[in-house]
Amino acid sequence: MNRAIALSAEFNDLHREYPLLLRKTNEEPGFVAHAILGFEKDENLFVDGDRWISTFIPATLARGPFSLGYIRAGDGDDSPAAIKAEMKVMIDEQHPRLRADGQPVFLPLGGETPYLQGIKRVLQTVDAGLRTDRLLYRELVAMDLLEEVKIQISVFAELRYDFGGYHSIN
Repeated sequence: MNRAIALSAEFNDLHREYPLLLRKTNEEPGFVAHAILGFEKDENLFVDGDRWISTFIPATLARGPFSLGYIRAGDGDDSPAAIKAEMKVMIDEQHPRLRADGQPVFLPLGGETPYLQGIKRVLQTVDAGLRTDRLLYRELVAMDLLEEVKIQISVFAELRYDFGGYHSIN
């Protein structure tokens, strides 16, 4: 099954197009939400060729080859209050979407293109969402609001998909 991490800040947009389910993880708080993209491995029913046909793309996928990194900047004082981290946009040079003829990230005379500005907004959504979602899932577990769901989808009599190990909010 193909899926993407879904951030709670995006639920309002995501649920209009994608099935959203929670999956248990080994990391605290024990759950993460996913937007279901397809039934088969590497299948994405929301892409036609190389173009998304959905109106909203999960931020964890929209970020493409970009991620956030934090560069520790300090003045020698290593106390937690004095340590500052500067956010930097990082690029995975091995990412399959990175191409020489792709979108420029800088303007010819300097400055950021609107594309890079959009990527930075997506990265900030991902960064803030991952931190916020830990608190959300911790509370859902503490309040015993998650329940396991079993979903079976029959496409044809001989073709059936079973969604096991997923949870939803009761």
